Amino acid sequence: YQRRVHGTLSECLFFFAMSGECLDFHGLESARERLQACVCDHRALSVWTINLEFCCNLQNSDVVLLQKFGSLRELNLNACQQITGTAIANALVHWPALTSLQLYWNLNIGDEVMHALAQNVGLRLTFLNVSGCKRITDSGLATVAKACTNLVHLDVTRCDSLTETGLTTVAQCCPKVQTLLLYANSRVTESALFACFRLKDLKVLDLTGAHCLTDTALTNIANGVCESLQELILSWCIQLTNVGVSGLASALAAAAKPDLRRLSLHGLSCVSAASLLQLAATPCRGTLVALDVQGCPALGDGPARAAFVREHFPAVTCFLIHT
Repeated sequence: YQRRVHGTLSECLFFFAMSGECLDFHGLESARERLQACVCDHRALSVWTINLEFCCNLQNSDVVLLQKFGSLRELNLNACQQITGTAIANALVHWPALTSLQLYWNLNIGDEVMHALAQNVGLRLTFLNVSGCKRITDSGLATVAKACTNLVHLDVTRCDSLTETGLTTVAQCCPKVQTLLLYANSRVTESALFACFRLKDLKVLDLTGAHCLTDTALTNIANGVCESLQELILSWCIQLTNVGVSGLASALAAAAKPDLRRLSLHGLSCVSAASLLQLAATPCRGTLVALDVQGCPALGDGPARAAFVREHFPAVTCFLIHT
């Protein structure tokens, strides 16, 4: 949706308004001025998507301007760190059609936004990115999960105040979730990860750095979601061994039509060729296009690892997922 249209600002506004597309001011230093100009042109007020990602000079007064875009469906305020949670919470009532909100890397965002989302957006919300919003707690996440049960994409990367309470509520209340990003959430417990098996439509699961993830929990999750799963990131889940990868292989072998395409076992020092050969005996031998086994010393050095992957997973073209 970030396609840009060249021409005068007026020409761009007309195009976007007529097509229902995006006002894309990504990273522009002049974003504030452009936004102010848009408010003065009625043609712009009907756009559905506004991208202000990395427009770092935006302030709360600009959020007040955004309230005038009553048709807004998708709003990207990633890395707009001068904007407060209160300003966003107060604005949400003005966007009755909102379905997607991105607030990555804003330490001002807390539960006030989550409660406002629940109250003003509710079932319409399908996409939420609060990665790095460290003030969000279990209370806020649980409130969203109970009210926004149509969530499809949830990114709570580095929200390190979250525990099993909030994440278990997501698993219980949001059955449509297809993407769940839990990267680097140090307080997440094994019981919260166990709950992920409820998400039968899950396609992307990122558990990077989940030090509590055991072989038993991985096997349980795999048995629950492997029919739909397309991407599984297990980088630096240091408790995992061949037993867990074997459990994943067994679940894939038992699935009717598995479609796992991307798998990262990066940094799993206890994983060896034995369990990977079990994976290679499942349908994922043909479906995997990305497999990261760097940091698995039992597979040898770089060239040896690459040769092993090419031999047993011939469809793989990407050897590095986690960087």
